[in-house]
Amino acid sequence: MLTAIVLANSQGKQGLAPQPPEQAARTLAFLVSAAVQGVVRDAVLIGEGSAALRYVADYAGCTLVTEPDPAKALGEALAAARSEQVFLLKAGYAAEPWLIDEIRDFLEFGPGREGVCGLVREMAGGFVQRVLPSTSPLAGVVAPRDKSRAAQARDVSDMVRRLRPAITFKTGARRLTY
Repeated sequence: MLTAIVLANSQGKQGLAPQPPEQAARTLAFLVSAAVQGVVRDAVLIGEGSAALRYVADYAGCTLVTEPDPAKALGEALAAARSEQVFLLKAGYAAEPWLIDEIRDFLEFGPGREGVCGLVREMAGGFVQRVLPSTSPLAGVVAPRDKSRAAQARDVSDMVRRLRPAITFKTGARRLTY
């Protein structure tokens, strides 16, 4: 089992536009089937302290971390995680069932049992991304909680740079569009 950590607005300090609460809600909605399957144990939402995001966290039954400093927010979220493995996912991405199945196999039967980290990229959208999957944008990472805490990263990209995942999942996360 793992803890899903959804980064909704933590990138605001780094010059990126905050994500609307609807994107966080839609990302959490795609994790419900993973919770029913027993893959996701709990969820933590990192974002601003707006009433809308508080409502999303309350409705979803997850912990909300509102720390404005991205590094401290990620640290608080990792401290709140109840599982030994974490799935950091940017808001605005859907963890489709086939990705959840691949993550479950990775953790139960694959190298995830030995503490190996796995990289989640956006599903290939164009020809270049299908031919060169490494050109797809980063969507998330699956890693041991203790390794993630020791990395002291600011966001998912920084976490990936510090952990250097050995595995890239074949199935990517789907970018949610309106």
